[in-house]
Amino acid sequence: MPTEKVKKGIWERDNGLCWHCGSDEGLTIHHRINRGMGGNKSKSLDSPSNLVLMCVQHNGLMESDFMVAREARDNGWKVSRHSNALDAPIVDYIGRWWYLGDKFEKWEINEH
Repeated sequence: MPTEKVKKGIWERDNGLCWHCGSDEGLTIHHRINRGMGGNKSKSLDSPSNLVLMCVQHNGLMESDFMVAREARDNGWKVSRHSNALDAPIVDYIGRWWYLGDKFEKWEINEH
């Protein structure tokens, strides 16, 4: 699990809003690259580039609905275990694309 410092940084970077819908209610910190069954303890999975705020409802759907999971991969909310979250762009609820850094920074991408 991410440290309290990391959790605070994620909330600040994401402006307390869900990347999927923009809600500020019922949020959780979502791992873009899954921790895996049994909870992979890799610190890189708890790095800021791999963590985003997501509403609990959509977070659950990404894990249980094939079509939602596919959309999540297309939008960078889920990233393959064989990829690096630093290199995987992510779209926000408005449709803007970003790269996320490991010092709680984000850079908007003009062309995707």
